[in-house]
Amino acid sequence: MNLDLRDGYKEFCKNNMTGHSSTYKQMASKHEPSHLIITCVDARVNPTELFQLQLGEALIYRNVGNIVPEYQQDASIAALLEFAVLKLKVGYVHVMGHSDCGAIHAIDQRCPKHLKSWVEPLKEIETKPGADRQDALQLANIDRSIANLQSYPWVKKSLDQREINIMGWHIMLSTCAMRYKRIPSPWTWI
Repeated sequence: MNLDLRDGYKEFCKNNMTGHSSTYKQMASKHEPSHLIITCVDARVNPTELFQLQLGEALIYRNVGNIVPEYQQDASIAALLEFAVLKLKVGYVHVMGHSDCGAIHAIDQRCPKHLKSWVEPLKEIETKPGADRQDALQLANIDRSIANLQSYPWVKKSLDQREINIMGWHIMLSTCAMRYKRIPSPWTWI
């Protein structure tokens, strides 16, 4: 494991800048991502790698549990959505969750006060009897975040005018199996 990030940076430059400097110069002058991906802070989840995206193709926003609160409850998410949807005009907004999510586990556990406050609204999510509670909560959390995205007026307007698409993703970390949802369709395995 590379503990010195300077070594990783040097390796990146050696492997990526040679022969590609014009690409990087062009990218430095314009910012036109097609995707906004809201995902978890979990270090095991790397959407750029999972979806084989190139540098500049996606904005990546991470928070604990890939949670999108309702409109007017979080200035950071509101600013992100204004920037992505209104200024950059991304065509796709994704919410990506994963198995074995610490935020989802925190719903039923004692945890520090800020984490508890962040996941508290998820406690009201109902799961079906007999279902794998963690799996059901992970999918329900993504569904709720997708619904909450639509509470932001400019997101709803862009969605209604078919300027953006909203999708959900859920990856099983142990197998790399992926579920996908494009609103208003149900979850399906890829």
